[in-house]
Order: sequence, then structure tokens, then C-alpha cells
Amino acid sequence: MMIRKGPYGHFAVEEISDPASISEYAMRIIVSGEARHLLPVYVNRSWDLYELAFDFSGMMPVSDFDNGKNTAQQLDKRRKSAGDLFLSIHHLIDMLINPSLICMDPKYVFTDPEGSDICICCLPKMTATPNKLSSVDPHNMETLLRSSFFQDVLSEDEITRLVYSVENNDEEMFVSTSSSILNTPIGKDMPDTFNYDLLYILILSAASLITTFMNTSLSLILAAAAVLFLLTVLRGARKKITSDEDNDQNDKSLILFEDSGKHGLNCAFLESIKPVDGSVIRYGVYQDLTTIGSDRFLSDLYINSAHVSPIHAQLTLTEDTVYLSDCSSDGSTYIDDRKITPEVKHEVKNGQKITFGDVDFSLTISL
Repeated sequence: MMIRKGPYGHFAVEEISDPASISEYAMRIIVSGEARHLLPVYVNRSWDLYELAFDFSGMMPVSDFDNGKNTAQQLDKRRKSAGDLFLSIHHLIDMLINPSLICMDPKYVFTDPEGSDICICCLPKMTATPNKLSSVDPHNMETLLRSSFFQDVLSEDEITRLVYSVENNDEEMFVSTSSSILNTPIGKDMPDTFNYDLLYILILSAASLITTFMNTSLSLILAAAAVLFLLTVLRGARKKITSDEDNDQNDKSLILFEDSGKHGLNCAFLESIKPVDGSVIRYGVYQDLTTIGSDRFLSDLYINSAHVSPIHAQLTLTEDTVYLSDCSSDGSTYIDDRKITPEVKHEVKNGQKITFGDVDFSLTISL
């Protein structure tokens, strides 16, 4: 594909040698405008070749977009446009347009100067590739998602989920992630802040002016009052912050550690006996059924180890007992160094060692 700019507009051009390879149905869908975010395309004859010319007049490649002015409003527009784009890509499957025909190269994905709209080229050609999400090239998609245009717009987790869902043809995850991007504005729940440093400077400045223009006794009294006011405000702010932090810690304790007889909760606590990747792993287990494994999407508790299966084991919590089941591919789940029978629930006592592959945990039960 190449870029051509002329007096009649700007076009991304793809040459084709066989005009019979053009899909009339795909052309009809693109020209009709029923599919969002698809650039209009024209078929031109050039000597013995044919060209597919995509009109991006008034737009620019996302690779050339200047994202230096990252205001919250601009980022929010780009985020919404990104979410809508991903949903429209999935919608193409329902319209029988093969997603493998979409060009994911950032040089040929286009946006308006505000970054509020994203348009793509869809080559209307015949293809034998299955019409499913995994027909999208995951490498090209990840390259696009990690381009500067999406910087500060998509989180690392969202990029990982989108690429993973394409690789594994998980349409449900792709749609749910895209919908979340579309419907979750950036900075939606930004906390209110107060600049206490500015207040401090203003009060000291006022005290200085008072000292300069008024008699000594009165100025000292007013300056002292200003300092007391500042200390009172700062003390109140510190108390509020400390109270909020304490409340957060208390809430976490209620979920993970408190006695279930008092709060109606039943939970356990896993802590790695030795550091893994340089750090100690700690997990709170409070669901009735919790999966442990090396697949960060399929497992509730993720362990980064080549010796841990994607879904390695399950912990089951009842009113008064914790059970462990082995689901690994090699049966490498142990209680106190004793291998357990696969697919059978084994009771685990407080303080016992549990091993998943090559990673050891100690279990603390809070019932």
C-alpha cells in the first residue's frame, strides 16, 4: 500500500493484478457506509493494473498524530473512538466481512486532526481465510495498539486482553473489553484535591504584608492567628487522609482477614514461602471456588512459572473447611510435600504448605 496526495484528495492505494479477485459484496458494504469506520474505496484502472484507492482526505495516519496535548477531554475522545472502532471490527464478522482484510498498519489507519474519529482500510478482496476474529493478525494489532496514538488512552491490561482475545478467538472477551473502553471515560472518578502548599504560601504572604503595614503588636497578633489557622486546616486535612486510609485498611481486613463469625465471611490467605521473581506473593482467597494457574485470564490467582499449568488447581471454601483439588497437566500439586490425587478434593488445614508446580505457599485460614 502507498500514499498519494493530489488536487482531488488524499488516497491510500493498493495495487491488484486480478480484478476478478475483488468481492462485489464487500465493495457494496463499504460503499453503502453500513460498516462504521471504513474508508470509502474506489477501483481505478492504471495501465495493466487495477488500484483500490481509499479516500482519507482531511485525515492523517495515526502514526503522524501529534499527541503532545494530552488534555483529559482529548484523551477521552480518542478512547471512545477506539472502543467504537474495536466493536465495529467485531461487527464486520456478523456482516460477513472477513477481518483479515483490515489493514492494521498505523501508517494506513487514519484519524481526524482532533483524534476523535478513527478510520481503517478494508480490502474488498476474495479470501479463503475463515471469517472469525482470529483472522486478524495479532502482531499487527498489537503494533497498532502500542502506537503513540493510543498512549495514555488504553491501559496495559486492555491491550493484553484485546490481543489475547484475537489470538484465542475469544469474541466475548473482545466485545466486553471494547465496550468497557467505549463506556469508561478517562478521569471519570478523579478525586477532589486541595493545594495546601498554595494555602501556606498565601497565608505567609498575608502575614508578611500585615507586618509591613501595621504596628508591631497588632501585626504579631494577626500573624499568629494566621499561622494557627494554617495549622488547624492542615491538621484537619491530615486527620481526614489518615481516617480515609484507616477505613480502606479496615475494609480490606474485613474482606481478607476478619473472623467470619463476626462478619459472615469465610476466607483464607496464601503467602509464598520463597520469593518468586524477586518478590513474595500474597493472595486473599474469599470466593467459594478459586482457580490457581499460569494463565492470567483463566485463573483467579496468577502464578508466573513455567512449572505451573494454565489452570493448575482449585481451592474450595465452605463454611468451616478449605479443600484443594489438582487440575494440573502433570499432577504437580502437593500438601506438605505429598502429591494429591487429581480431580479429588483434599482438605487443607491451617498452616499447611501447598505447592503448585515449583512454588510453595503457606495457608492461613480465617473462619
